[in-house]
Amino acid sequence: MSGLVQSSLAEGVTVVTINRAEALNALTPEMLAELSELFVELDRTAECRAVVLAGQPKAFSVGADLKGRVAEYDSGGARDPMGEIIRGLFSQMEKISKPVIAALAGYVLGGGFELALACDLRIADSTAKFGFPEANVGSMPGAGGTQRLTRLVGPSVAMELMFGGERISADEAYRLGIVNKVVAENEAVSAAVDFGKKIAGKAPLSIDRIKRSVYVATSSDLATGIEFEQISHAFLRGTKDREEGMRAFVEKRVPKFTGR
Repeated sequence: MSGLVQSSLAEGVTVVTINRAEALNALTPEMLAELSELFVELDRTAECRAVVLAGQPKAFSVGADLKGRVAEYDSGGARDPMGEIIRGLFSQMEKISKPVIAALAGYVLGGGFELALACDLRIADSTAKFGFPEANVGSMPGAGGTQRLTRLVGPSVAMELMFGGERISADEAYRLGIVNKVVAENEAVSAAVDFGKKIAGKAPLSIDRIKRSVYVATSSDLATGIEFEQISHAFLRGTKDREEGMRAFVEKRVPKFTGR
């Protein structure tokens, strides 16, 4: 690892920190590759029950490092190697069994906004500012931003934000349903970790199946979603954690879940 991405695990929660403060956490292919490798590792780590993805106080991320990408653009505009990397990473984040909570502060712009939207939950501090400025430079969100934002706020609001290219505050993002919670300055990471600890105390297989079922709901018709929910519910009934949970409830004690 180059140090662009740092991680630490405690009490079932892994905090992943993007560490390029001098460039406001502008995203590079190297950084994205490190994140991708790390998420593969975290999905295999039983001790990790939830992931918090954080940036720096001044910026979660301002998006792609445009200075480093100018050479990618040829006259036909066909080359987009970084786009392929980032889209793969976001898909991977949605598919891993552990919930990913974004802890947001400062600038959350462009590809950085898309990175936040690819997380399962978002907690912002009062300094966070969100925006898609791509139309200002003749581009558009290209890593799922148009799709994920529309699913959160609806087509009209999504187009307003992307057409205008303006920034909105953390409070406005909360009002629109983009973030789950707004906390005081410098408290996003601690708030995200606290919620991650709550998740860590639940049955891992239950959390995984709930996450999968919700994403099926966003990409399928109702009948397909209900069918997947029923299959998942039946699967959980045969797990040792379900048995432990029921026994602990009857015995009035805290359950000890093992992920089996």
